[in-house]
Amino acid sequence: MPEGPEVESAKSLVEKNLSGLRIKQAIVADDEKVFVNCKDTLQSALEGRRLLEVKRKGKYLWFLLDGEGPIPLIHFGMTGSIIVQGVGSAKYTRINIDTENWPPRFCKLELVFEGGKRMAFVDGRRFGKVKLQSNPLTEEPVSKLGFDFISEMPSLEAFTEALARFQRAGSSMRIKALLLDQAFAAGVGNWVADEVLYQARIHPEQPVADMEAAQIKAMHTKMLEIGQISVAANADYTEFPPDWLFHYRWTGKQASSIDGKKIDFITVGSRTSAYVPALQKLVKGSGLSSQKPVSKKAAPKAPKAAKAKNGQDAEEEGGKATKQQGSKRKASAAAAKAEGASPGAEQQDEEAAGELEEQQQQKPTGPQKGRGNKRKAPSSVPEAPVAAECEGATAEGDGAEDKAGAGRVRGVKQGNKRARVSAAAASPAAPATAPKKAAGKGGRNKDAAAAADGADNEDATGGAKPEAAGAKRGRQQGKTKAAAAAASAGASEKGARPKRGSAAK
Repeated sequence: MPEGPEVESAKSLVEKNLSGLRIKQAIVADDEKVFVNCKDTLQSALEGRRLLEVKRKGKYLWFLLDGEGPIPLIHFGMTGSIIVQGVGSAKYTRINIDTENWPPRFCKLELVFEGGKRMAFVDGRRFGKVKLQSNPLTEEPVSKLGFDFISEMPSLEAFTEALARFQRAGSSMRIKALLLDQAFAAGVGNWVADEVLYQARIHPEQPVADMEAAQIKAMHTKMLEIGQISVAANADYTEFPPDWLFHYRWTGKQASSIDGKKIDFITVGSRTSAYVPALQKLVKGSGLSSQKPVSKKAAPKAPKAAKAKNGQDAEEEGGKATKQQGSKRKASAAAAKAEGASPGAEQQDEEAAGELEEQQQQKPTGPQKGRGNKRKAPSSVPEAPVAAECEGATAEGDGAEDKAGAGRVRGVKQGNKRARVSAAAASPAAPATAPKKAAGKGGRNKDAAAAADGADNEDATGGAKPEAAGAKRGRQQGKTKAAAAAASAGASEKGARPKRGSAAK
């Protein structure tokens, strides 16, 4: 792809051979992909106007013409080039430019100047673009470009600050990807970026945040040198120094080496990167990350949901914390823009911050069990009054087995069983008629006697548990009087047992 040096070579070619000449004829190919909204108007906009000067920034080229009206802005795309008839064009390593035939192959725009000189813009793969603009410097895309690494290379201090602004804006990109960003350094393409990093001994995946002062200085120096040397050679790669990586990288990712050291290929910033692992190593250091402002520190974590009154409160608190983090990131990006950060850096930072916010919103803010409401144990008894009277009955019974019966009552689930009371806690060996006699002697009411009768009928063999009678009564409509009567029958039976023992003696 034509990069800054190749486009600069085209600029010099046109200026040297055609500057000051008037355009007599413009021949525009029928290709709406190349000519952006100007296929039908480009001819009239160019014919009759004199070429005053040729301008370039990054990979864009435009002509300054006399008179009023728009001027053409050209981007070379992947295979674009300018040819001057009888003179030639810029040399490309892997692109064959037809300079022998006229009009040349893949010609998209031909300009005929006074005196018979001709110029052609050719583009085989049709990724190039031609637009008409009033002032490219104040219009997009040129107005959005960063510094031009050939003609506008900043000082080391300004260059370091530019890197720091990208880092402070939240960028986590690798250095190769940053160099390819035209909003940072216009004119740097794939081969220039690889050459700079190779000569500066920096790994393509080196995080910008970890760039040390020595690495930044080396990269700044090599960008200056490579820009100057390539332009002085008129972008003729055959004139580049023999120790440049450029001469060894065009292998289609096949094994290669330079000075006996292996060249490897990785993908960084969606582009294939050639580098020498033995010389370009990842370095972990404080670097630019230590220059982050205080406002960029991580926001306090949201309070845990366990400390909130309920799950809804926890979600609201977590949402507030997430919004605060997003606001701080946006404020930081705005500050970076105010300091002069490139529009491309701001956009990349906003996208990264938005994604992070979305991920945080999708993550649970704290413990989410029951959304803040702990699982409650089932009630002792579905109907609270029944439980209260059962507890009173056990107190009257005044026995360990009666207390155990009350515990079983509290453990009953989902209302399938009612009050289970240990009414008859006597030994299974006691006569079945004992509870009935005891109830009679004790002057108990008819309900107690009926409860004792129920126990006799159900436990005629003496093998079943005596408390079954009380449980049966407890299941009948949940009546509290039956539970109390059963408990009373148990207490009466306990009082009768010693008397029978005395009679036996």
